[in-house]
Amino acid sequence: MKNLGIEYSAGFFEGDGSISIHRHCQISNSNRKRYLRYCLVVTVAQSGSRGKNICTLFEKTFEGRAYDVTGRRSKKTWRWICNSQQAYKFLVQVYPYMQIKRKQVGLAFDFQKRLKNPGEVYKSVEERIIELGYQETLKQEIGFLNRE
Repeated sequence: MKNLGIEYSAGFFEGDGSISIHRHCQISNSNRKRYLRYCLVVTVAQSGSRGKNICTLFEKTFEGRAYDVTGRRSKKTWRWICNSQQAYKFLVQVYPYMQIKRKQVGLAFDFQKRLKNPGEVYKSVEERIIELGYQETLKQEIGFLNRE
């Protein structure tokens, strides 16, 4: 099985892919406190006989994970998903060939570049609250653009 070409991947992603920022609550193992986290996510979904093949090729070419999301009553559907830094690396590669989702990619770049590295901490609670507000704004802006 060959890897996908970047240009083909960009076009396929624009037609059957999505960019989003997910919000979730994470519980610390050390102190059991809850922390709000945001994460960049890119996906491709495809049904039918091509679904498994194309999602597996995305997985092989760009990492991430391909898996079956078929429900009990729907036809066979596969999804490729890539999170955080892997999602960012994928978008960097396909961005030059994209036309339709360029605004979403720009917001995703902004989101990912502002994230703190592991071990880095915010100077104050206020700084963290401001950053969470900004991340929520980017999440909503991407969601709005996805619905256009």
